[in-house]
Amino acid sequence: MGISGWARTTVAWPKSLSGLSEIDEIKHEMETVIKLDQGYQSGAAYMVLGQVYLEAPGLLGGDTQKAIEFFEKGIKFGPENSLLHLHLAEAYFESHRNEDARKQIAWLLASKPNPGYEPEHNEAVAQARKLQEKLK
Repeated sequence: MGISGWARTTVAWPKSLSGLSEIDEIKHEMETVIKLDQGYQSGAAYMVLGQVYLEAPGLLGGDTQKAIEFFEKGIKFGPENSLLHLHLAEAYFESHRNEDARKQIAWLLASKPNPGYEPEHNEAVAQARKLQEKLK
């Protein structure tokens, strides 16, 4: 399991200040990964940081614009990373940047999975279709 899968399966987003240390720990770990290898797993550390900022409550540092910045940086290192494109589309949607969200969805629907990453790609495509419905 890659670091993005780890974040999805081990982090229950806290709703109170007591969860701040978990979020800080995730940020610290991913910032360390970026210092060691920015392109690790096709930008996965940027994706996890983006998810933290997108999904964390504002009280705990959630920030959609920062999420977008991390997802966009990640795509520079993983232009074929389907999950990065999905999460960037979600962040654009949250920021009311619907045309940008549509572009990411279009990319996902037209792309082919990287060998060995078919499950992740298929998950991203399924979620992109759901997001596409919200954009209608």
